[in-house]
Amino acid sequence: MGCYSPSLRIYRPYPDEVTFTKVDFFPKVIVLAPTEFPEALLDHDLRRKKILKNEYGNWESLVYKELSLHPKNYPKLLQGGKIQILEFELSSVDSCFSHKASVKLKAEYSIGNEALRYFEYEDQSKNYNSNCILGLSSLTLVPLLWFIPYLGFQGNSEDQLNQLGRNAISAFFLELEKNSGKSN
Repeated sequence: MGCYSPSLRIYRPYPDEVTFTKVDFFPKVIVLAPTEFPEALLDHDLRRKKILKNEYGNWESLVYKELSLHPKNYPKLLQGGKIQILEFELSSVDSCFSHKASVKLKAEYSIGNEALRYFEYEDQSKNYNSNCILGLSSLTLVPLLWFIPYLGFQGNSEDQLNQLGRNAISAFFLELEKNSGKSN
């Protein structure tokens, strides 16, 4: 199980999303992010640390894509603003009998001439399907028959990381919409 490498696929899921290839640049919107993002630290199996790249791009491209796809949701922000991602951390800790995935997002943003606002989001998911349990359950057939359906129901660590990341980004964009005068 040592050569498995999870993939990060973090983006904002949006109802009735259409395929859109062109992403506009908005010079009045400044997006700043730490140099270590879009990479996210994955502490997998407590033995090795990997830096993973988000397949949907870095924060700047995610924000500009969102603004390009849904400009009517951000009328005030498109007039000018600044978004600074202070911290984005995804982690996955797989011990022998449990698995914990977590996300932390901290950001500051200002829309137009308004005061600086602070956004913070944390979430985690803990379950009891781990690589160790999968290995132990393969020793006999009965535990394997119990574990495999459970694993499919819970999803793997990659699914959990990606879902937590999408939840954090969705919450952040909802906050921006709310404060940017989204018209319904």
